[in-house]
Amino acid sequence: MLPNSKLNDRFGQNLLFSPDGTSLIVAESSGTFNTINNAGTVEIFKIVTPANGWESVQVIGSQVPGSFNGFGSSISISNDGNTLVIGEPSRDQNNMSNAGAVDIYTNNLGAWQFLLVITSQTPKSGNGFGNRLTINSDSSSIAISESNGSNTVQIFNKSGASWAYSQTLDTQRNTTTGFGSSIKFNPDGSILAVGDLLANANTGVVQLFTKIGNTWIIGQELSSSTPGELNYFGNALRLSGNITIRVRWRPVWKFYRF
Repeated sequence: MLPNSKLNDRFGQNLLFSPDGTSLIVAESSGTFNTINNAGTVEIFKIVTPANGWESVQVIGSQVPGSFNGFGSSISISNDGNTLVIGEPSRDQNNMSNAGAVDIYTNNLGAWQFLLVITSQTPKSGNGFGNRLTINSDSSSIAISESNGSNTVQIFNKSGASWAYSQTLDTQRNTTTGFGSSIKFNPDGSILAVGDLLANANTGVVQLFTKIGNTWIIGQELSSSTPGELNYFGNALRLSGNITIRVRWRPVWKFYRF
C-alpha cells in the first residue's frame, strides 16, 4: 500500500503505460485530492533514479473535486503521448447530479497540464458521462460513453486546440442495455468497438462502427461462440493494428480477426 493511500481508495482501478513506456499512469477513483475524500486522483510514476525504481512524480485531480465524483473512473492516452483523457462520471453539471464530465490534459515537457473539460451534448442527472472513453492514436477523435444513463456513445473531433461534438452512437436494440460499457478505437481510428455487456439477457455483444468520411456507420455485431447468461461478453476489449479484436468475458479473453 502507498504511504498516502487508505482503505477503499481503489488505487489501480485503471492503469496504462505511456506509449514510450517511460510513464505509468494509475487511477485511484476514490482517492483523496485537496483534502476532499473520495474525489479521485490519477497518479503518474516514472523511473527518475534507476536505483529507486518507479516513483510518483505527479498527482492529477479534478478542477472541481467533489466526494464520490469518480475522477479516474476511465483513462486513455493518445499514441503520441501528448493527450491524456480522464473521465469523472459522477461529477455534477448545472445542478444535474452525476451528469458526468471528461477532463483533457496535455503533456508539457513531461508534466500534465489541464487543457479543457468536455461535457455531454445531452446532459441529464445520472447519465454518468465519461464512464468509459477512448482516444485514437493521433488525438483527432475521442469517444465517450454515457452507459450509466442514456446508453449512448458521443464522438468528439479535434478542432484547433479543442474537440467539437460530432455524432452520437446508440444501440439498435429496443430494450435497456449496457451499450457503451466498454469502447475502443483501433490504432488508426477507422473502427470503433462498443461493448454492450447486458444485451441478450446479459450474455453481451460487441458492436462495431466504421468511419466513412466524417460519419460513423454501424457494422458487424460480435457475440460469444459460447454464450451464457451473465457472461457479460464485451466487458473489456482491445483492438490491434491488424484488426484483431480481443474481447473479455468473465475470466476469458477471445480473439476475432478480420
